[in-house]
Amino acid sequence: MRSTLKNLLISLIILCLALFLGALSGKFLGQRERAQARKDFSQGILEQMTQLKIGDTLENHKFEVLGGDSVWLKDLLSERCVLTVVLPECNDCITEAQELKFAIKDSSDSRHFIFATWDNPRIFEEMKKETGLVTRFLYDHRRAYFSKYDISTFPFNITLNEKGVVLDMLSGPMLKEDFEEIINYNKSLASKRN
Repeated sequence: MRSTLKNLLISLIILCLALFLGALSGKFLGQRERAQARKDFSQGILEQMTQLKIGDTLENHKFEVLGGDSVWLKDLLSERCVLTVVLPECNDCITEAQELKFAIKDSSDSRHFIFATWDNPRIFEEMKKETGLVTRFLYDHRRAYFSKYDISTFPFNITLNEKGVVLDMLSGPMLKEDFEEIINYNKSLASKRN
């Protein structure tokens, strides 16, 4: 009786462990599939773009800052940062802003992320308040800047270095993990300098 109970307990532990490991691997594979599908979708759009390519340098531009002054784009760039072009009422844009909020741990993290739009600034201001982000929200008055580039999907993410060189682009929302990768990259650079 005792050995049967012991064998049953061991079997239950092994079964639970197998279920746990199976769930973990399923989650991992699901995330990989989702990331690959997102990359494939984005790649098709990026291949059609003619005005903006990886390796290009974005032109400097003076943007209006929501609720304040104006600022030159080059003054906001850091070692690695993301300029996200959004439409304030776009569900994926709002989701991306929420994902960024989950990734940011302190105020120094937020300086690596910039949101920009040419759409209704009042709705853009509401988006900023609703998400609670303290990143820069820039307004491109009359689409003076973004009309130069053939961006047609939103959100559209452009990863840049401090000189404005395009390192990567993604059509569609970035995820918390994407933002954390940028944050960790910048933190590792800062710690190497100190």
